[in-house]
Amino acid sequence: MSHYNDIWASIVKFCQTFATANAPLTVVNLDAHADLTSLPTSDIIGPKNYMLDYNEGTQVASVMLVVSTLDDENLFRLDGLMGKLYQQLTPGKTIPFINADTGATMGVLKIMDG
Repeated sequence: MSHYNDIWASIVKFCQTFATANAPLTVVNLDAHADLTSLPTSDIIGPKNYMLDYNEGTQVASVMLVVSTLDDENLFRLDGLMGKLYQQLTPGKTIPFINADTGATMGVLKIMDG
């Protein structure tokens, strides 16, 4: 059974939680923005290049989380956000695994090396 939508929803929920804790950040699905000029004029976080694969019967998701800050001349805000993001996503840490239809927590997704 594929959990493609559940894993995607979990990644988006993680971004939303991170954005709320580090406001003002706007969550953006960067795969849905072919025209970068259509991005919000604010600091953003969002998933890009989401893929799901199988490795010896285990579902393995791969995604880039992009953070961009606006009018951050010396990138201090960006550096701070990246430090916080890194702390939450080091190998061995987990994020909630949620049901895409109900929002209910089903378990955890484990961050792996790679």
